[in-house]
Amino acid sequence: MATAILPLALTACAASTGVIPAGPDTYTLTEHFVAIWGDATKAGRVAVTKANDFCIEKGRVFMPSMTQASIPTEGSGNTEYSVTFRCLLLTDAALAMYR
Repeated sequence: MATAILPLALTACAASTGVIPAGPDTYTLTEHFVAIWGDATKAGRVAVTKANDFCIEKGRVFMPSMTQASIPTEGSGNTEYSVTFRCLLLTDAALAMYR
């Protein structure tokens, strides 16, 4: 019984908004972590990886437009990392400046 509860308890330490449309070819995603589960660096890594994977599934290229990390204040223990991004075709002019 205790082994069945442990995975459930650990998943409660991290949450995601999932990918949310935020405009034409633009999306946002936020990862929430309890401090014992990971810091803003880990939350950022998870968020950017999920966003990149989302664009790859669409046959497009991930291009972040805004990122924001929220560091917990003493006692709150919550960390979050948000990324707003676009999924662009390889031929999109907006990618030319990054090549």
